[in-house]
Amino acid sequence: MVHCYLNWLVKLCDVCVLFRLDIQRDENEALKVALQTTLAAKEDDIRMYMDMMEEAKKVFIQGIQLVQRNSPHD
Repeated sequence: MVHCYLNWLVKLCDVCVLFRLDIQRDENEALKVALQTTLAAKEDDIRMYMDMMEEAKKVFIQGIQLVQRNSPHD
């Protein structure tokens, strides 16, 4: 009787472990998707920032060139 109960208990523990493992896999997959989404958004942010910096650089250079053209030459 005790042996039968122990076998049943071991099987129950195995089922619980497998169930928890399955839940953990689902959570890990959800975290992977969230991380990929976040990384993609950050890459877009960085591209936008780099584009803005490039535009600012062009405007700054144009301003310097304009000042140089309009300044009296020695």
